[in-house]
Amino acid sequence: MHYAKIYGVPVRILHSHSSKLSGSKIKAIRNRIFMPLLLKNTNHFIACSKSAGVGMFGNREFKIVPNVISAEKLSFNNCTRAKFRNLFHVNDKFVMGSVGRLAVEKNPIYAFEIALKAKKVIPNLEYWWIGDGVLRKQAESFIQEHHAKNFIKLFGNRTDVSELYQAMDMFFLPSYFEGLPVTGLEAQAAGLPCLVSNTVSDEFVYTDQVSFFSLKDSDENVCGLIQKIQTDISTMPRTNSKIRLLCSPFSDKNAGQQLISIYSDFLSQKHI
Repeated sequence: MHYAKIYGVPVRILHSHSSKLSGSKIKAIRNRIFMPLLLKNTNHFIACSKSAGVGMFGNREFKIVPNVISAEKLSFNNCTRAKFRNLFHVNDKFVMGSVGRLAVEKNPIYAFEIALKAKKVIPNLEYWWIGDGVLRKQAESFIQEHHAKNFIKLFGNRTDVSELYQAMDMFFLPSYFEGLPVTGLEAQAAGLPCLVSNTVSDEFVYTDQVSFFSLKDSDENVCGLIQKIQTDISTMPRTNSKIRLLCSPFSDKNAGQQLISIYSDFLSQKHI
């Protein structure tokens, strides 16, 4: 951004997609050192949510452009669901899933602990974590130590995440913080009931199938919420997920048009 300003690039945009500088203390310190230089040389600011904007830009003025989700790719498809549930032998299972990096801010070890306890009240529960990261070895050790390999599955990085959403029965997001969770948008697009930590802003919610819990709640209370979703799942239709997404600000059409409009406005202004 410094050199963009030196060489006369008139529109210099900084995007924020997280409410914090980093989940890593070392990276957060690094980012805190370099952020003033970035902010000084930027003349327009965009964030995916209010919390992401305030977290990075403070009291500076910024535009909000939500993350974009493809209705065609992610909307519920019963044939895809049947295919992938057969593929992973979970036709008789209640599949709870999470998608994200195996990183501290995503809180995976806590999620595994909840899955262990939820298994006691939901015997047919299977838990999927899709994504990889620095906590991979710690995650594998946890699963091995608790003899949970048969129902806590680490999928690693995948190219078929949209199909895996279809095979799930609920989505679990226990993060310590998020800017605007793309995975939460995707899970709703797939028609999934979602259970989300209340450290995550509710700006991503566009259906009535999202519930929140506190990371300070007892494990028993959180498991009770999971059990309630399992009990109520037959009353949560997934087939109208496409319509709900298309009517939301997160569809590729709606958010795309908004971004084009904002960029056009930036380009029409005088800059220094």
